[in-house]
Amino acid sequence: MKTPAPIARLVSGLRRLPGIGEKSAMRLAFHLLGAPEAQVRELSDKLNPMSVSYIYGAGGSNDANEELRVREELRQAESGLLAARQGVEAANRNLEDFRQGRTPGSSEER
Repeated sequence: MKTPAPIARLVSGLRRLPGIGEKSAMRLAFHLLGAPEAQVRELSDKLNPMSVSYIYGAGGSNDANEELRVREELRQAESGLLAARQGVEAANRNLEDFRQGRTPGSSEER
């Protein structure tokens, strides 16, 4: 089974963390997908300012291009996580439709 692109991007970003391999990154990604949206947004809100303030503002490299690259990666990871969450929610709705004897997708809001 091929991993959906948003999840693959999230896993790729998580693998960049020290000590996080492929399996750990997958576990973290799916943990985040199952977490309440408020918890995921809180984590995202904490990571974004940290990347700028602590990494670049505390005597680190002030290379503007590098900062923009990191900001873009964070934005992509966040949008990928939200897109993946929406995909999982749609799949869960389709599964529930199937279990209820309805055509999958028939209960989706249009």
